[in-house]
Amino acid sequence: FYLCCDATSESAVRRLRKLKRRPAKPFAVMMRDEETVKRACLVSDAQREILTGHQKPILLLKKRESCGIAPSVAADNPTLGVMLPYAPVQILLFTYNDGLDVPPALVMTSGNVSGAPICRDDDLPMCSCPTTGGSTSAATTPSWISIGDSRTWSAARGATHRCHFL
Repeated sequence: FYLCCDATSESAVRRLRKLKRRPAKPFAVMMRDEETVKRACLVSDAQREILTGHQKPILLLKKRESCGIAPSVAADNPTLGVMLPYAPVQILLFTYNDGLDVPPALVMTSGNVSGAPICRDDDLPMCSCPTTGGSTSAATTPSWISIGDSRTWSAARGATHRCHFL
């Protein structure tokens, strides 16, 4: 389960921080497409390859000075954790022609209070994060394991490092 909000709205990000009880840890941002990423962050050819590759990790990229992302997404941090949509429902968030104006960047975070286990059952999101006031969407396929997204960053010499968070 994900909780998401408009990554360009400071008030939305602050509300999400309060709901998640996550006062400082940076959030990851899912951006509509590669062009949106390039407007917000500096992207080398090697980083572009990783970002658009088949694994779709969260990539730590250096923010542009006027990146358009709410400051509290990654306060006092020169980098931003960025990912592109990889699941059909995520792609639909940005591309479905229903007349809604979806922002080009969304904070995407697990649907649980910080420090709690990742939600994998339909009953858990509203129990572990009861004050969201939003709507919940659940897939019909159950999750068998609880894992977080992988984070990747590229070092100056081109080496790639990968971390998996549970």
